[in-house]
Amino acid sequence: VGIVEDFTPGSLKNEKNPTVILAEKEVNYGGMLVRIQPGKEKEVAAAAHTLLKEFYPEKSPDIRWVDDILALQYKAEGKLQKLFTFFSSLTMLLAALGIFGLIVQATAQRVKEIGVRKVLGASVVSIIKLFSIDFVKLILISLIIASPIAWWLMNKWLMDYSNRIQITWWVFGVAGFISLTIALITISFQSIKAAMANPVNSLRDE
Repeated sequence: VGIVEDFTPGSLKNEKNPTVILAEKEVNYGGMLVRIQPGKEKEVAAAAHTLLKEFYPEKSPDIRWVDDILALQYKAEGKLQKLFTFFSSLTMLLAALGIFGLIVQATAQRVKEIGVRKVLGASVVSIIKLFSIDFVKLILISLIIASPIAWWLMNKWLMDYSNRIQITWWVFGVAGFISLTIALITISFQSIKAAMANPVNSLRDE
C-alpha cells in the first residue's frame, strides 16, 4: 500500500529496523490505529466498538489509548522525571535558603558600612548592587562549572536511545537565567530591607 518514513514500532531506545505491515483477510489477532479529534474520544470509542462487533461478532474488541501505551512503555522515564523534578525543586529551595542565610550574615557584618554609605548619600539601588555583585559572581562561576558536567551527564543518558534530541546551548542559558533570577530575588529581599533601614540606628554606637 505504501512506504512509511521513520517508522519506529517499538521503544525509542531500539534502532530503526525495516518493518512490513500486512493487511490479511483472515485475522486471528491484530489491531489498528485511529486518529481522534480532541473531545471525541468517548463517542468514537463507542462507535468503533459497535462497528467491530458488527464485523467480528465472535471477538471482543480491546480499545486502548496510545497515550496510555506510551506512558506504560516509558514508565521508568516518567518515574525518573518525577524524582528529578522533586529533588531539583528541593535543591533550588535549599540553595535559596543558603543564599538568604549568607545575605543575612553579610548585612549584619556590614550594617555600619551601609549606614556610613547612606549618610554619605548612597542610594538604595547602589547598596543593593553592593551586595548583589559578589553573589552574582559566585553564581556565574558555579554555572560555568556545572553546565559542562550537566551536559555530559545528560548526553550520556541520551546515548541509551537510538532516536534522541540534541542538547542545545539555550537550555543552559534558560537554567542559568532562572537560577540567577531566584538568587537575585532572594538577595534583594534582605538587601532592600538593610538599605532602607535608618542609618542612625546602625551608627548609634559609633
